[in-house]
Amino acid sequence: MRDPLMKKNRVGFKRSMSKQTLMVAVFCISVLHAADETAAAVEESVAPFVPSMSEGLDPLPPAQEITETESGAFGVIGKDSRFRPGKTTVYPYRSIGKMQMEKANGKWASCSGTLISPQHVLTAAHCVFDKDTNKFHKRIYFVPGADGKYVPYGLYGVTDIYIPKDYPSSSMTRNNGDVAVMKLNSAVGERVGYLGFGVYRPVPESVNQEIAAQQAQIYQDNIGNYDGYVQQATRYMEGLANRYPQHALQYFGYSGDTNGQVWGDKCLTYNIGEYSNANYLQVGTYCDYQRGASGSAYYDNERYVRGVISWSGGNRQSMVTDSSGKAVGNYVGNVKNVINVAVAFNRNTYQMIKRWREDQVDSNTLHRRLSSANDLKQVEINVACHDRVWFVLRYKNSKNQWVNDGYYDTNRESRVRRTISSPYFYYYAVSHDGRRKWSGDDGYFKVFDKTLGFRKRTLDKDYVSKINLTCK
Repeated sequence: MRDPLMKKNRVGFKRSMSKQTLMVAVFCISVLHAADETAAAVEESVAPFVPSMSEGLDPLPPAQEITETESGAFGVIGKDSRFRPGKTTVYPYRSIGKMQMEKANGKWASCSGTLISPQHVLTAAHCVFDKDTNKFHKRIYFVPGADGKYVPYGLYGVTDIYIPKDYPSSSMTRNNGDVAVMKLNSAVGERVGYLGFGVYRPVPESVNQEIAAQQAQIYQDNIGNYDGYVQQATRYMEGLANRYPQHALQYFGYSGDTNGQVWGDKCLTYNIGEYSNANYLQVGTYCDYQRGASGSAYYDNERYVRGVISWSGGNRQSMVTDSSGKAVGNYVGNVKNVINVAVAFNRNTYQMIKRWREDQVDSNTLHRRLSSANDLKQVEINVACHDRVWFVLRYKNSKNQWVNDGYYDTNRESRVRRTISSPYFYYYAVSHDGRRKWSGDDGYFKVFDKTLGFRKRTLDKDYVSKINLTCK
């Protein structure tokens, strides 16, 4: 139905359609399809969970940085209407997180995900599986409530991945089962909360008829001025979420063009039947998003997820290019030449997600268990000594590699934090005057050609394990 000479961002294709019929055609939505899916949504859903204040997890100070990584490419329609959610340490934003994935080739990428149970994260299949290599990513971390370099609740390792069995052989426009569920090493959702999910609810046909009539009027008002028609139509479409807020969906995710900060948008969706089938439903959206937002959840006013961000496309006029004229994969344009697509949850997709949420694997599921699934926690060294102190730490870093970190030369009341992946760490310290040592025989390691005796410390259940160095 929507055919503006599109070129998809990962698998290229070209199509064409009459300019005069394009905008109105977008809204020819099936009444039967809408009625069927709306009826299904009444019963088929899993409720969200909002923790009480006493169960909430206190955020950490901004200590751990997130390295900027590569991610998928997406589009902006008309004016960039993305906005900030405010604090990411309040529900539901703390249930939304950034994903950091190590690919089979060792490169890192990023996506977005959303907690839908105490221990399960919903995202897109292309965020966990690489079709170019036909392999799952080898290591993934989920960072709830992250905002730029701010990591309030820690980094959680992924132990299991579930995707549709037919996803590797699909394309963006054919049988696109671009949805996945990840199981975490720890049940952080018990403390930060999680969203519900259910069958997609289309915009009612009566509303679609109102929108189509207004589009037709805009066209009549601009006969002979096609560019003016497209501009006015784009402004109208972007404002539909405000006109019909009860039917709008919103998302929040990690667009890479904003340095890893959380941004989102609110918009109406529309049916693109030529890309859907009995297995998977795809819908177009008027929301804006860019690199890193892939896998973000579209949820309604009741905080039920109804779909996930999948892909974007556009024609040549909407392609963003670099200084050399090379297309970078992003699209900026209008409702005529940019399309943003989500995989919405029909009954089949909803039932799959529900099974994966319960760790059920059937013949229609590809399941992968990851060995490197340690959570990343923090170690804090507080120096409260009358003298300056030298100290060194030994731990596994985020790449699961043992490192000797130090010496650090600290003044009184100094504090140093490090993020580690091992369940324990070692430390050694000595005051400048040499009269006070914090050493042991738990492990002997060479530091700058000198073998030292270290103390061993198992991580606390809390997200920060603290060691206080005093000279009393």
